[in-house]
Amino acid sequence: MKHFLIIPLGGLGKRFLYDGYKTYKPFLKISKNTRIIDNIVNNFPKKNTHIIIIGNEKKFKNITNNFKRKNTSFIKIKNHNSGPLYSIFLAKEKIKKIVKDKSFFISYSDINWKWNFSNVIKNIFNKKIVVFSHQSFHPHLDVDPRADFFITNKSGELKKVSEKKTINKDYKKDKLAIGCYFFNNFNFFENFFRLKNFKKIAKKKEIYIINLLNYCLKNKTKINHFRINKFVHLGVPSQYEDFINWQNVITTNLKQNLNLNYPNFMLMAGKGKRLKSLNTKKPFLKFIKQEIYQYIFKKFSSKRNYIITNKNYSKSINKRFKTFNIQKTKSMLQTVEKSIDIFKKDNFFILSCDCFGDFDSKKFKKFIKLKKPDVVLFTFKISKLQRLLSNSHTTIKIFKNKIKSISVKKFTNQKNEFGHAGFFWVKNKSVFNNLDNFNSNIKIKREILLDDYFKFLFDKKLCKVKHFELNTYTHVGSIKEYFELKYWEDYFL
Repeated sequence: MKHFLIIPLGGLGKRFLYDGYKTYKPFLKISKNTRIIDNIVNNFPKKNTHIIIIGNEKKFKNITNNFKRKNTSFIKIKNHNSGPLYSIFLAKEKIKKIVKDKSFFISYSDINWKWNFSNVIKNIFNKKIVVFSHQSFHPHLDVDPRADFFITNKSGELKKVSEKKTINKDYKKDKLAIGCYFFNNFNFFENFFRLKNFKKIAKKKEIYIINLLNYCLKNKTKINHFRINKFVHLGVPSQYEDFINWQNVITTNLKQNLNLNYPNFMLMAGKGKRLKSLNTKKPFLKFIKQEIYQYIFKKFSSKRNYIITNKNYSKSINKRFKTFNIQKTKSMLQTVEKSIDIFKKDNFFILSCDCFGDFDSKKFKKFIKLKKPDVVLFTFKISKLQRLLSNSHTTIKIFKNKIKSISVKKFTNQKNEFGHAGFFWVKNKSVFNNLDNFNSNIKIKREILLDDYFKFLFDKKLCKVKHFELNTYTHVGSIKEYFELKYWEDYFL
């Protein structure tokens, strides 16, 4: 059976151009040998799929030079800012000659998904229109739910559609139209294009397939949907960059350990309140089929691993780790105060049981020798989702690669603002000699944190506090962050 796939490339990718990208959006790499557009067409059988690419005049040569695949037709259209449906309108005559009365798929050029194509074909048999959908938590929709959604009737057919906004307050109750569609013939488009006000609408705003679906629903056309579990929209730079970052965390960096032989002290004496609603206690949540605290030790790859914990956790900890039991504490600072005598080593890491990062260990060792710090704070680029988690992350302002200020558990939204990771390198335990001084001078109404102490040392210039930037950072201190981690783990693995 022959299939047709239409990909409208009428836009110029302005948002990426404004952010300094020189590569046209569909041709941005998402792996060593794969681009966004490659992943789209790879969802369809190579031998039996005829691809139709609609390109604007300005990018047409770029498109034809960069997309080399058999059974491909290129249709040139004039430049416009009226959206993908208008691109199809401008190319309608040539599309009709190619597809004739056959069925076809349409995919936007900035999405990626995974499906079983044989299963898809079985499910769309005898259907007029099928919208490919996604429903449930999605990290990018949590940040910005401005997308095309729909709800269904009892029979599972589309009942109502919404352009660039949710229907229910919670996007997870709606079904997302991911940007891939099936039509059993081109008549739906031709009828819509014949509307008297079609061109007027196109002049006023961008028009999408969702507008056509709305028209079809008004004409009592049955529209079905097919759920896609693994989906991502890469329409703006922040989405693309987040996708690449998580791909590095889950695939590239998964098996790469830091090969640092410094002693590791993991603080695990808190109550884990923020993740209390999950059935599993925070340190024992699974990441890549292993408990996250064990993965963190493996990542830092030292033979000297110690856990400072309490009875709440100690029974479940693997016996190969040396543990020290203390009473439950409210913060990492309180854990440190109760554990000073345990820190007998020099040049050690203080680790959390809910976060890890990737960085160049050779550069880090050189950094320690050259800068001779007493404390190293690890910094990372803050993601959009992390910014939504108000007061969940400490931030550090960096200027000319030096710490200028530390803001505990709040975002300042200033330039050169980085997140502060939840683990530290410490020269020796004398760094904590100022705890009494700190406790007598600090006046904070909220819970006092280890971050506050290091800020105190930096502000008062009591020791040399430096920063080292991470390549990637993963934190699962909140439910949303854990859901985010599991979403990408499932997507990539």
